[in-house]
Amino acid sequence: MTRIPSLIAAIADAALTVAIGFVIPLAITLASWLITGGFQTTAVELPVTVAASIWALGLGGGVGFSISPETYPALGIAEPFRFVISVAPLAFTAFIAWMGWRAGDGLSDDDAPWAGLGASTVTFALASWLSLAFATAEPMRIDVAGAVVVGTCTWLVMLLFGLRVWEYLPWEKWLGARVSDLTDLAPRALRIATGLVVGTLALATIALLVALVTSMGRVIGLMEALQLDVASIIGIGLLQLAYLPTMIVWAAAWLLGPGIQLGAGSTATLGGTDAGPLPVLPLLGMLPEGSSPYLWALIALPLALAAVIALIARNRNPGIDARVWWERLLPPAAGALAAAVALAVAAQLSRGSLGPGRLTEFGPEPWWMLLAAFGLFTLGGAIGAFLPLESSADVDSRDADSRDGVRKDSARKDSAREERVEADEESHADESDPRTRPHVIPFQSFFDRILGGHDDEDEDDDERETASAARQDDEGDSASQDVEVGDVDAAKAAEKRPRVSPYARPKQRIELRDAVNRSDEPDIYADIDPSEDPK
Repeated sequence: MTRIPSLIAAIADAALTVAIGFVIPLAITLASWLITGGFQTTAVELPVTVAASIWALGLGGGVGFSISPETYPALGIAEPFRFVISVAPLAFTAFIAWMGWRAGDGLSDDDAPWAGLGASTVTFALASWLSLAFATAEPMRIDVAGAVVVGTCTWLVMLLFGLRVWEYLPWEKWLGARVSDLTDLAPRALRIATGLVVGTLALATIALLVALVTSMGRVIGLMEALQLDVASIIGIGLLQLAYLPTMIVWAAAWLLGPGIQLGAGSTATLGGTDAGPLPVLPLLGMLPEGSSPYLWALIALPLALAAVIALIARNRNPGIDARVWWERLLPPAAGALAAAVALAVAAQLSRGSLGPGRLTEFGPEPWWMLLAAFGLFTLGGAIGAFLPLESSADVDSRDADSRDGVRKDSARKDSAREERVEADEESHADESDPRTRPHVIPFQSFFDRILGGHDDEDEDDDERETASAARQDDEGDSASQDVEVGDVDAAKAAEKRPRVSPYARPKQRIELRDAVNRSDEPDIYADIDPSEDPK
């Protein structure tokens, strides 16, 4: 049953999202209209329409422009022409997605959240329509229906993600006994996909910053060519910040290989830029000029990223190396597919028209983005899944040490110790000697802090010291095999001793380690009778 507070919160989130998305550009355009004295020559409908147009682009719609010689004689055109701008400022789209996920997460505690889901979606659609319906100033014409439909679909999809709608689906009825395989594969694949998407966007952000630094002169030159006043420069700068996530998606497409389409017949790829006349937009000054075959080496970055993330996933699932090859490859491949689909959707949202004629096709190609991302991520995942990290000499040495230990200990000691070793191997991969762990990778602690996994190196060192002390205690117990009763007591004490888990939180691990140390300390006052006279 849907709770009333959750229902009201979901409706309020939808209305608040639309209000913030519309009010922010409205405040900027009204401030510019007042500061520049535009209120003396133009009506207030113009800044309202401009703000609504920016918000419509953020929703995913388009804005048409009609230019006539009578209205703009300074342009020197002979005939009127029309064009559409539909490249979305993905900062608004990301805000809608985050608020939708937040609203869905608030409904996830309800037994039947469908009323809240429907009410929130209807509220978002109505509020979006109201925010765009009164923008009527020329020469802009907003595609209200397209903006409302695309924006509402984005909101609904993120509501479903926040609600975790897959938990309500009858997987057991559809898959039968295979549902256990799905529940084992899906979380690992989603973690890999999340790492791939975040890592790719991070690499794209770094590439964008490098391009901005190296082409700062061209960007400033394009800004000066617009001949804007101070208020207009501030407004253009803020608008470009809204388009910054769009540029990051374009940079991701450039790094993955497909590149960016700069109009019909023009592209910008790692091999070089082949572009015709472009709009005077300062951000386009970051496009690389000329061609250089050496830039194709950058395609190794997403490949290495996929390999590292596959190694991290492999390190967190120690038993995966004992499975058949396709079971080892399946999680990285499934994660690569999910990440490729997510990046292709982002490419589609960042694609659109930037002007008339050949500029109607601008941005990355979604299908090429999907194919390139899936191919690179799957190849890198296969490298990480099958890369040998343990030499045969280490394996033989450890096996020989194990055989020597078996010969020295008694059958009863061997049985108790093997049980403890098996329990340790289930919780962590072979802690007998940290140097021979088969899945230790460079920068492991750094990536584990980002994606979740093992704790810090300092805590691992403490744990290794505790394990070493425990092994020394076991060796001391085996040296006194002639006292059978004492051996039995020592084995029982070792079984009762709290074991420090490598996945425990730092505070818990310290408490467990202290408990181990206290259990090993001898009681020097055990033989003293308090009632006995010391004289």
